[in-house]
Amino acid sequence: MRNFVSKLFMISLFRGIVSFYLIRVITLIFPIIVIPYLARSLNQQCFGVLLYALSIGTALSLLIDYGYVLSGPRDVSRCRSEPLRLNQIASEIMASKIVLIVVSFLIALFS
Repeated sequence: MRNFVSKLFMISLFRGIVSFYLIRVITLIFPIIVIPYLARSLNQQCFGVLLYALSIGTALSLLIDYGYVLSGPRDVSRCRSEPLRLNQIASEIMASKIVLIVVSFLIALFS
C-alpha cells in the first residue's frame, strides 16, 4: 500500500511539474506569435496604442504582485498546520492586492 501511495504521489507530482512548464512555455511563446501578427494587421497608431497599454498593464501587474509571489507561499508554509492563521494570511494578501488593484486602476485611468 505504501508503495502505491508513493507511486501515486510521484505521478501527481510529475503531472504538476509538466503542467507548470507547459503553461510557462505557452506564456512565453504566445506573444512571439501574436505580436508580429498584430503588427501586420494593425496600423502604426493602433499598434502603438496597444503596446502602450501592454506596457502600462505590465508595470501595474508588477506593482500589484511585487513580493507576494515569494512572501505569500513562505508565510503559508510556515503556518500550514494552523488553519486560522492560514485564513488570516490569505485574507491579508487578498485585501492588500485589492487595494493595490484600485490604486493601479486609478493610475491607469489617469495615465
